[in-house]
Amino acid sequence: MSPKEINEALKNLFGENGFEVSGFKVKSESPLVVNVNHAEDRTIIKFGANSPRAEIKRFITFHAYIEEITFGPEGGSIKLRNFPDLHFKYENSLLDLFTQDFCYAADLQSEINEKYCDEKHKEIANMCLQYAEEWSKISMQSDIDFSNVDFLQRRSLRNQCYDFVKENVEKDIKEKYSSIFITFILLYVVLPAIISWIVHRVLDKLFTE
Repeated sequence: MSPKEINEALKNLFGENGFEVSGFKVKSESPLVVNVNHAEDRTIIKFGANSPRAEIKRFITFHAYIEEITFGPEGGSIKLRNFPDLHFKYENSLLDLFTQDFCYAADLQSEINEKYCDEKHKEIANMCLQYAEEWSKISMQSDIDFSNVDFLQRRSLRNQCYDFVKENVEKDIKEKYSSIFITFILLYVVLPAIISWIVHRVLDKLFTE
């Protein structure tokens, strides 16, 4: 990579469009604080408060913040905010971490239609379902045996999924609704209960997969 290419990559990283790598975009606010350590054939990159954000486009576009990347002799791992650690091999594409199959949308769609009569609530529930399934697809790339986790691990995983869904759905609601009153009601009254129900339903299936 030439100095000019490095400069262009950094400009894109801090720009509106982001820096594209392995099929997804990475963006960051400035300044980006990075701490790099190397010992025993392992390089660990830790990001500060302004963690770079990876945007992945599938059926929906969602984002996840990168907190740490580790490189070892044959592969490494990525620590995303609100996810278990993800591991990769150098011979595989990083995009493989985000393409795992896991789909219960059809199973839960009828439950959503029965549970929610209000169209806004139903729309939000469907958004939560999509993000919860994306979280599950990505998390399945970790070393966790989801069918064999204990109570404390389940609670931790549910909290991670909840926070990921909340972060993404809040962004979508704020972009969709211009009314401050409607946005407040949806974010602080309606949304928490819907996320909790969706996350429990999706992860219950993941734990018994």
